[in-house]
Amino acid sequence: MKKMNLRAWDKRVQAMRRVTRIDFLDGLVYWVNKLRILREVKENVENVELMQSINQQDKNGRELFADDLVKLILPDGEVRIFRIRIKTVDREVRNHQEFVGEYSKVRITAVVFEWQGFDLFPCVDENGVSDVSNMEWVGTFWENPELLEVFR
Repeated sequence: MKKMNLRAWDKRVQAMRRVTRIDFLDGLVYWVNKLRILREVKENVENVELMQSINQQDKNGRELFADDLVKLILPDGEVRIFRIRIKTVDREVRNHQEFVGEYSKVRITAVVFEWQGFDLFPCVDENGVSDVSNMEWVGTFWENPELLEVFR
């Protein structure tokens, strides 16, 4: 089983933290204080926004998390900024030919890329290469929310 990487936005001091563990019984999130090496700091889970790794990397090899902002340059030169989210979305999908009806509505929990009110799934080209591998990390929603406004 792959280890789940988490990070947290510390609402009190407006800083991003790399989570080392979570105590669900006590509702505490822990991280290592960079100023005091190897000293673990704890914070109430209500004072943080937790973000899970999406287990993918941008074009520069940087690990991506929910609430990261990524840039994609389209073939025509248009620049789009997406907010990565893990959400439950409703979609209509084509059924197997032996099923009743051509399409069915489904509910999917997955990584989506928010852009101008749309929840988009990453596309894969004819060679099996995902859009994500062409995206570049530009910041986080919590640290750089203005980036979403610049590209609307």
